[in-house]
Amino acid sequence: MMPANLRLPNRKFKLLSGSIFQYGADKHMDQEEEAPQYQLRRATLEDLPELKTLWAENHLEVEVLEKRFTEFQLAIDAWGQIAGMLGLHISNNQGVLHSEVFRDLNQSLEIRPLLWQRMVAVAKNHGLTRLWMVPTVSFYREQGMKEIDEADRARIPEGFGSPLADWAWLKLKDETQQALLIEKEFEIYAAQQRQDSERVIQQATALKVVAYILLVLALAGASFLAVFAFKRAPRRRR
Repeated sequence: MMPANLRLPNRKFKLLSGSIFQYGADKHMDQEEEAPQYQLRRATLEDLPELKTLWAENHLEVEVLEKRFTEFQLAIDAWGQIAGMLGLHISNNQGVLHSEVFRDLNQSLEIRPLLWQRMVAVAKNHGLTRLWMVPTVSFYREQGMKEIDEADRARIPEGFGSPLADWAWLKLKDETQQALLIEKEFEIYAAQQRQDSERVIQQATALKVVAYILLVLALAGASFLAVFAFKRAPRRRR
């Protein structure tokens, strides 16, 4: 019989086949799996076969999207597979988010915020003033995308999609400031062009002066040689 005051260490026994006991350290045998970690990056040519498969499974236009695969940002899971993707098409200083796809819709809630943050950063790095989208879930409106009015509908860039769709947009930068910045950059460029033109004109003028001087010297030299040759030439006696 085990003495009453004898305490076993914080261990446990596991029953194996044949009624054999194994002595082991105390730990959770069924630990909860850690949340998967995702790598976010731009799509590359090597991703194209997997992209085409996911596009086809989600009934997207594969032939159109494969020519624009570099527009996509990807969420890569721990097994190296594409867990989710979102495209960004840019026109001038505006962009449209499109073709959201997830390998497993159950993971969309954790992947969508990651892709959204990534896309906003990419859009800002490109200096975009607006992001457009036709959202299919409420998440994007919760992030600040606004419903459009008729005035906004008329501003949807050509090529983004049907103006009649249920669009939403997000302002990334003050468009007035952007216009002023562009105007200022143009003024700087124009001033630089004027300076370059003036420099070229000055150089051309200097070259003309040098050419005229050389021409005068050449004519003077030729005249001198002619006079010299005339004086040295033998004269006939009469």
